[in-house]
Amino acid sequence: MLSIRIIAANAQKAAVSALQAEGNEIWYKYQLDKLVEAEPLIRNGELNITDVYEDTEPNGLPILRSVFGIDFTNDVAQIIMFNCKGRQDIVDLLNHIAACPENRFLTVAGCEYLRSGDLKFLRDFRKLERLSLLETSVGNDIINYIPNNAALTYLDVSQTQVDRDGVQRLQVAFPNAEIVASHLRDK
Repeated sequence: MLSIRIIAANAQKAAVSALQAEGNEIWYKYQLDKLVEAEPLIRNGELNITDVYEDTEPNGLPILRSVFGIDFTNDVAQIIMFNCKGRQDIVDLLNHIAACPENRFLTVAGCEYLRSGDLKFLRDFRKLERLSLLETSVGNDIINYIPNNAALTYLDVSQTQVDRDGVQRLQVAFPNAEIVASHLRDK
């Protein structure tokens, strides 16, 4: 059991390093939890969001973190990916995201090279609550890659290939989710 956790932690650590090296944003669960707690202070201007990101103490015993690293005791909870330079770049970055199945919030924006089939790894993201695929090339078949038992509450498919029929199918499949498709409002 310990070896499985170490393997998963190492995979997540490599994913975080690769994604951050490309300028993408990664938040761990402990940081998001602190952000929710600090939201009133941020709103009032008493605290900066950067302070929450940088100054929050990770979960887990310090000895475990020092031996195995932060990824041993902390899961990635949010990935914001907006730096895609080409088709191979998006495929490489998505392979890293796949190593973070505990992720709850995923944004892949402005990546025109992203297609629905590239997201087959989402089937393992059972805790996924928010998914934004803004300005990508995903289509109606995206429904095949989002797990039916996901805790999905928000899905943004604005400026994609998803049409009205696709949005209706998504609303049926995920009745508790807000489905946003701003490109269909004017039509």
